[in-house]
Amino acid sequence: MSNYLDELVPQQGSDTQVETRKVRDLATLSVFYLAAANASNEGELVVEVPQSDIVEMVLENTQPPGGGPPVSKTYQPFELRIVYKVICPRSGVHFVLPDAHAYPHRSPHMYTSSEVDGARMWMPCLDTLIDRCTWELELKTHPDCSAVCSGQFVEQTWSGDGDIKITRYRIDTPITARSIAFAVGMFEEWTDPNVPQLKHYCLPGRRDKLIHTVEFLSQPLAYFAEFLGAKYPYETYRQVFVEDAPTEASSFCSLSVLSTHLLHGPEIIDQTIYTRRVLAFALAEQWIGNFITVKTWPDLWLRFGSAGYLANIFFKKMFGNNDYRMHLLKEGEYVIEHSKNALYRSNYIHHVELFSRAAKRKAALVFYMLERQFGADAFRKTLGQIVRPGEDGEKRVLSLTTRYVMKLIKKITGQDPRNFEKKWINGTGFPDLSCGFGFSRRKHHIEFAIRQNGNCKFSGNLLVRVHETGQNNDQAIAYEEDVQGADIQCLSRMRKNRRKKRQAGDIAVPTEETEQVDDSTRLNQIDVPLLWIRLDPDFTYIKKIQFRQSERMWLNQLTQDRDVIGQYE
Repeated sequence: MSNYLDELVPQQGSDTQVETRKVRDLATLSVFYLAAANASNEGELVVEVPQSDIVEMVLENTQPPGGGPPVSKTYQPFELRIVYKVICPRSGVHFVLPDAHAYPHRSPHMYTSSEVDGARMWMPCLDTLIDRCTWELELKTHPDCSAVCSGQFVEQTWSGDGDIKITRYRIDTPITARSIAFAVGMFEEWTDPNVPQLKHYCLPGRRDKLIHTVEFLSQPLAYFAEFLGAKYPYETYRQVFVEDAPTEASSFCSLSVLSTHLLHGPEIIDQTIYTRRVLAFALAEQWIGNFITVKTWPDLWLRFGSAGYLANIFFKKMFGNNDYRMHLLKEGEYVIEHSKNALYRSNYIHHVELFSRAAKRKAALVFYMLERQFGADAFRKTLGQIVRPGEDGEKRVLSLTTRYVMKLIKKITGQDPRNFEKKWINGTGFPDLSCGFGFSRRKHHIEFAIRQNGNCKFSGNLLVRVHETGQNNDQAIAYEEDVQGADIQCLSRMRKNRRKKRQAGDIAVPTEETEQVDDSTRLNQIDVPLLWIRLDPDFTYIKKIQFRQSERMWLNQLTQDRDVIGQYE
């Protein structure tokens, strides 16, 4: 490892010290750091199998896939048993115990967190994104404790003297090691009476809050299955609420480990919407995230984007279109302020950077933008084809890549998504626009101008919706240069001023044919056919817009526009 690090941090007096300064940047650091990590064997278990224990199996006339000469032999599988102990784990396993001063009445329990390189912390495994296998887990606990684990419950037995409870789970669908998790404690269980496959667990004394918090979950379960055209991929879905959880929600195969802070009673209304979004997001990850995984860490945005998109459209159905649009607007404001990196990024030091809150929110918005770009029906068909085999018997892809999803979109929609991918998936930044307009009386049209701010330049279309006295007028303005102008013809005629003489205190109306009405004072006049103007009212993409119009136009928009985003603006 030192050979790689010397390229970036040379020893004192090294001959390469001067040359290294030329390549000392983040990208170079990432390349050499990854090379050093791959070259070292630190933390890896190497098992040398004696040649005498390898049994060859002779197969006659075996043709390999894809053609080629027949294979005459292969090797018989063998069982490898590793006996190990986890002593004082630093990560991956969390023990929550009572504290004599702070939490004397806390119920002791433990749970695992395998989401980000956590599986290797508590069991020898191939902790990668693509290595899958079936699992059988046997958990031995105190008789008063319950063991909640990924997979399907098999049986529960006791030892000969009855002082140890043995709980067995099995997972027949091959999954990765990071999709395995379990929790042990004196949990109280509640099974949904309408959907018995939904089981929920909490610490003692919180059963009433648990029921109120999770009783809605059968609705998103049915909605996701209908929307994707694929039933829930496992036999049972379990949720366990624990204390001191590293994250609010961690999703694993048929199991989600959640924070107890999400539990609430009926008297707390504000917590309801937020908690339901978190629970629905964790449930959506069962389809794309655990059953269908991503192939590489840079593709992780596909998991967050699909789960966030599914959760958003479910709450559009539950809470209505206004809540849905306002949520998108707030998410966009957060992403503009906090997101500084591309969704698909390979120049990271550790993939824990890819789990940021900004990345998750941006991924969900990009999935929404894909729906707007290529059509809701086509995008729904794309997601459905990911989680189920094709109608023509096409094999299901269990490890997603960004390239595969883009090719699938092109195949279904017939449109090339490469420009979209370059701008919103591989690119950084957002359009920062300053917009202004003036009204020409002589030509009876609006002269609209768009200026791009900052160093990051974009090209696209901006929909300008002009609300006039008689009707609405939509005009898409293409912008690519730093400053772009366009003329928008007004469809409504101005009302004539019938007053013979101007009264004291009235606002003068300009009479010159070439004079334009372009400030708030003049646009307050009643003979101008403009009520108010909206920019990108359908929120087709993430952007930042600075726009000014007169006070009267803002008041018209507030009192007459029925869109919640228009009222918010």
